[in-house]
Amino acid sequence: MIDLHTHILPGLDDGPRTLEESLCIVALLADLGFDHIFLTPHFRQGFFESSPSSVREASQQLRVALGNRLPAVRFSEAHEVHIGSVFDSHGRVNGFLRLGSKQPDILLELPRQPFPFELLSRTIDRLFFEGIRVVLAHPEKHPELSADPARYRGLCERGVKLQLNITSLAGFAGRQARRAAEYLCTEGMVHAMGTDTHSLAHAVEYVPKGMRRALKLLGEKRLRVITEGSELNLDSLGETHTWS
Repeated sequence: MIDLHTHILPGLDDGPRTLEESLCIVALLADLGFDHIFLTPHFRQGFFESSPSSVREASQQLRVALGNRLPAVRFSEAHEVHIGSVFDSHGRVNGFLRLGSKQPDILLELPRQPFPFELLSRTIDRLFFEGIRVVLAHPEKHPELSADPARYRGLCERGVKLQLNITSLAGFAGRQARRAAEYLCTEGMVHAMGTDTHSLAHAVEYVPKGMRRALKLLGEKRLRVITEGSELNLDSLGETHTWS
């Protein structure tokens, strides 16, 4: 299975502070069946400004520390890019890490505070013009979208892919986000899933519960399609895990 969204590289953003905790998180995710983990620290100017080289260096340190343990687990590096940091002061696309090897995708993060929907629409148009596809991170968490569910459908019709946080199905982000996550599952508008893990405690409490809920809502066949990355044309490795 692919976990498209994690914050488990130590010291780069608001994820774990120690390499030891990162290793424990990887072991937990592997035990749950994740064999392709995307390492996606925040890219937000003025807050989290990890360079591509620092992300790759931290990723390599994680690989070295794992040694021969969990040989089936594969890592890929990308950024979760805040919508306000997609473009530089000259209007050019910033030098963040993108998703996937087959085509350029951006894992796009929306603000936590209210924002004009037109900003998202304009950003999508500009990225598509640049040949960059948009994967929208945890859209269930944003009231500007969940308050008007037709916006989800509109985004999908424009070619935007939606990445659901597994933990939202377990109630981590609150009742409204959980309801929106369930709506996206039942309406067939989930194209990728991620744990959005920031700590070991977070993963232990919410990821297994969220996976069980995802299985109930989506069914094993659909869940397998999503977690293998088929909706995004991402490579998948190993066998698909079955939950009970």
